[in-house]
Amino acid sequence: MITFKKPEDFARMRTAGIVVSRVHEAVREAAAPGVSLLELEGIAARIIEDGGCTSNFFNYHGFPATTCLSVNDEIVHGIPSKRILEEGDLLSLDAGA
Repeated sequence: MITFKKPEDFARMRTAGIVVSRVHEAVREAAAPGVSLLELEGIAARIIEDGGCTSNFFNYHGFPATTCLSVNDEIVHGIPSKRILEEGDLLSLDAGA
């Protein structure tokens, strides 16, 4: 099935892309030893809301968060938690708006 987009659809997609880019930048800057995944989730949620968007993930089939945050070898779509980042941790972020 082919979906045709109108100019206003592309404008909304552009806005969402810019907001997600801001989320990635802000979470990358804030991610450091001693920071919890819930703190990073809060940063992302504020940026998405301030950008006039909604999260693609929040409440999708009951998903309880705005982002998917995973540390090291955790499953890709991890739920943000109280976990504190430690030196050397690898953080994966998935966000959508």
